[in-house]
Amino acid sequence: MNEEELRDLWRLDPEEDDVTVDMTAIRQAALDFDRTIARRNLREVFAGGVVVAAFAAMAVTAGAVPQAVGFALIAVGGAVVTYNMVRLGTLAEADPSSATGDYLQTLEANYRYQADLLRRVPVWYVGPLVPGYAVHVGVRLWETWGSGLVDTLMLAGVPTVVGLLVGAGVIWLNRRAATELDAKADALH
Repeated sequence: MNEEELRDLWRLDPEEDDVTVDMTAIRQAALDFDRTIARRNLREVFAGGVVVAAFAAMAVTAGAVPQAVGFALIAVGGAVVTYNMVRLGTLAEADPSSATGDYLQTLEANYRYQADLLRRVPVWYVGPLVPGYAVHVGVRLWETWGSGLVDTLMLAGVPTVVGLLVGAGVIWLNRRAATELDAKADALH
């Protein structure tokens, strides 16, 4: 169901007595949204577990203490992101037996909450990973300093650019998704 169909379906004029609302379609939209959020949370928790395990293993096997610290900080950052996903990513459950207006308010609140959460991704998702990544890149820069420009660029510059691009991409994608959720919430009015 697209945004315009949602708007047409859920736009109610309180002055009209003969307005009918297709609660089956509304419940299905809410159920689809709940499932999307649940799948996203499951994927993110799994990915967080992989990040924590991989970087913890790299920290343990790192040859130098500074590199181990960088890897350990990334593992801790991954654990914080995973914790945040579980803590923040849960939706309020809409009671299917509630009145239509209450049900729609809960659905709108869920859309707005998730949109706000997506806009704050730089703080709760990207932010916890930055310290470990910065230490890792700093150590690589330190290790390659004086060994030639090409080595320094390849071992420290490329990871820096890649990290910045990935972080910016994650932020951009989440802001775009937030805008889409805002539109869905607006369509409920």
